[in-house]
Amino acid sequence: YTITLPALAITWPTPAPITYGTALSSTQLDATANVAGNFVYSPAAGTLLTAGNQTLSATFTPSDTTDYKVTTVTVSLTVNPASPTIAWATPAAITYGTALSATQLDATASVPGSFAYSPAAGTVLKAGSQTLGATFTPTDTIDYTMAKATVTLTVNKALLTVMASNISKTYGADVPELTYTVTGFVHGDTAANSVTGSPALSTPATARSGVGTYPIAVSIGSLAAANYVFTLVPGSLVILPSGLTVTAAANLNKVYGAAMPALTYTITGFVNGDTPASAVTGAPALSTTATTRSGVGSYRISISAGTLAAANYNFTTFVPGMLTVTPAVLTVTAAPASAYYNQPLPNFTYTITGYVNGDTSTVVSGTPLETTSAHMGSAPGNYPITISQGTLFAVNYSFAFVNGTLTISSVGRAPAPKFSPKPGISLSSRTVTITDKIPGAMIFYALHGDTPTMASHRYMGPIKITSTETIKAIAVAKGYSESDVATVTYTIE
Repeated sequence: YTITLPALAITWPTPAPITYGTALSSTQLDATANVAGNFVYSPAAGTLLTAGNQTLSATFTPSDTTDYKVTTVTVSLTVNPASPTIAWATPAAITYGTALSATQLDATASVPGSFAYSPAAGTVLKAGSQTLGATFTPTDTIDYTMAKATVTLTVNKALLTVMASNISKTYGADVPELTYTVTGFVHGDTAANSVTGSPALSTPATARSGVGTYPIAVSIGSLAAANYVFTLVPGSLVILPSGLTVTAAANLNKVYGAAMPALTYTITGFVNGDTPASAVTGAPALSTTATTRSGVGSYRISISAGTLAAANYNFTTFVPGMLTVTPAVLTVTAAPASAYYNQPLPNFTYTITGYVNGDTSTVVSGTPLETTSAHMGSAPGNYPITISQGTLFAVNYSFAFVNGTLTISSVGRAPAPKFSPKPGISLSSRTVTITDKIPGAMIFYALHGDTPTMASHRYMGPIKITSTETIKAIAVAKGYSESDVATVTYTIE
């Protein structure tokens, strides 16, 4: 009989895709035959295939090699690239201004390759929560895909120090503008491009506050910055003493020989309505080389701090003064003098009084000049003796002058002149003579009833009268006062 054998049938379904790194196993090498035999696979089990479309082959050797042939079949296997494993721990927080470095950009991969970071190393991130990205490119780009990973990095704000400026002013001056500085900027930032607003500054000091140190408080005010926080440092305002000028009297005077006057001074420069009485204690030290006996001249008055003290002032300037010793006055008095009428005038004398400091006439040189309007022949009477400096000189004295009086006396009044002929009525002209009892007496006459003086006509000889005339005459003689006026009237008809 005839035996009919079944035809050889091999079944090998296309395996599901695997990922690179998965070793071939019975999951892929799972061909079957409808007759007994065994399979030999190529590649064999345990083989790691590269990524891509790979051909698997299986050679079946039947147990009955008489009736069946050795048969080889193939299938395609897709080996997908593997995804690398990336490890990237969350970095520790950094402070604004710190550039990204390997400290933060420290991702690792399970296979060789390289990382590209975004943002890149050296980048300075703004403050806040920032996302870092890493793209991994494997060295084996056939069997591995690129991979990406992210982490969150906290960027803390940097610290800026806002410091109130230490300032000073003098007592009594207005409080200056309160200022501040901001330090601590990073990454090339400045106050202009990274800070808005300003701090609030205040101090209890005023223009009237006394010398001392006063705090300048600082608070945040309107300050703001996206990448910074602020630490506030107070300042101080130092009020320094104002300067006072102490001036010794510059126009102090005393007369030579007089007692020394009190040395005085003034203080200027007060502010805030202060006065010497309200703001200063003690007194300066004042001294001079001048004494009661010092001669005429100028003497420096030295001045120093002495016991002066003031809470809110320094005594910065001491101005020396000047004591002027002026001349004492000597009184030069013209002595009274007398003379008889028509006699030579006497020599005039004088006295000097007013010496001080035990001085005598030895300190005076020269003589005064004494003059009078009178002269020999001046009529009896009183005439001033005018006295002036002349050649008088004294180092420590000036001179005051008291005029004197010259008295010219007469031995008596001259007798009145006599007229001849006697007055009366005449029918024709008359010749009149005038005489006096004193030999050598001068006779002065005036016509028309005028009163004669020594400036009138001097009688030199007989006077012819041709019409009615009234003649008056006086006699003047040495040693005599002027006579009474003698009067006659001659009538011519």
